Amino acid sequence: MTKQPTVRVTPLERHNALRMDWDRDPTDADVRAACARIVASLNDAGAMLHVLVDLTARPTIPFNATTNCMMMGPQSHPRMGCWLLIGDSEEMQAVIAVLEAVSNRRNFRWFPGETAAMAYLSALEEGLAAPDRA
Repeated sequence: MTKQPTVRVTPLERHNALRMDWDRDPTDADVRAACARIVASLNDAGAMLHVLVDLTARPTIPFNATTNCMMMGPQSHPRMGCWLLIGDSEEMQAVIAVLEAVSNRRNFRWFPGETAAMAYLSALEEGLAAPDRA
């Protein structure tokens, strides 16, 4: 029996987006595999792609693996849209601070729940919101 990855990336139905679900104790290898899957989807996408990130399991974020793979992969990809983060994570806030400083992109948005994140995603897709902020 194969073990389910601790970080999973799946298409978000009816949206030009992916869903990234984090378990409580993600492994470095699963973080890297998830980033690779996002990059592969970005490569195949004909337009900007957004990523809904579910942190409600309150994961222990592997800082170095997450920062490195996100920076070298999806965050630097020209089709990367907005990261829509659900939940609360001081560790992910630290990762994002580094990513925004290095990439000079401000494309991370925090939401208290999935309903608010999905409403913002719809606004992005309708052109009523911009993926990057100044």
